Amino acid sequence: MGFVAALLGTASCTLLFTATVAKGDAIDSLVFLYQQNKLGALISLGALVNLVLFFVAIRRNKNAFATGVLICSILLVVLIAILKINS
Repeated sequence: MGFVAALLGTASCTLLFTATVAKGDAIDSLVFLYQQNKLGALISLGALVNLVLFFVAIRRNKNAFATGVLICSILLVVLIAILKINS
């Protein structure tokens, strides 16, 4: 459950940042950011919500939820590393 929450939180924050800053369509903006090698930075900003989710889960003794958030965060780090290596 924590993995899904972290993934949805990251995706929604990433799209929120894109919609706030972009002038056009969100998909076109994401493609443009990928071409400019800035998509990893945007995903990193969107993943900041995982930090809040993790500490709230730890505070409420929801260790399985926190583990899911941590696994999702690690996979996002791998994704960002792949984006940086391929650019």
